[in-house]
Amino acid sequence: MSAGFSPLIPEFAAIKAGTAGTDALGARDAALVIWAYVHGGRSGDVLNLQITDPSGAELHRAEVTLERTQAELFRAAGRRTPAGGWAPGLYQGEVRLIRGGTEIDRIATTVTITPG
Repeated sequence: MSAGFSPLIPEFAAIKAGTAGTDALGARDAALVIWAYVHGGRSGDVLNLQITDPSGAELHRAEVTLERTQAELFRAAGRRTPAGGWAPGLYQGEVRLIRGGTEIDRIATTVTITPG
């Protein structure tokens, strides 16, 4: 499993090529999106995607139940940028893959929001 941040929902080809993620976003980019690339997802698996802000407060959480078994897949979730922009700082993301109530994989990622 891999994960990253992007200012929009990335194209699957970019995720597979390893070019979808970024280490920094601007405070006024279009959105703050966390994405996850999963191999061997099974029908009924649950994918949890979470973003926390620089203070550690939960900014966004999404839970997706996979509807079918797939050799590789990606899911993305996030929020549009608020009118005043994002607060600068380090945002953290976590993705968990749960199968039959048991966590089978977890990955963390970060992105720095820069002013402007």
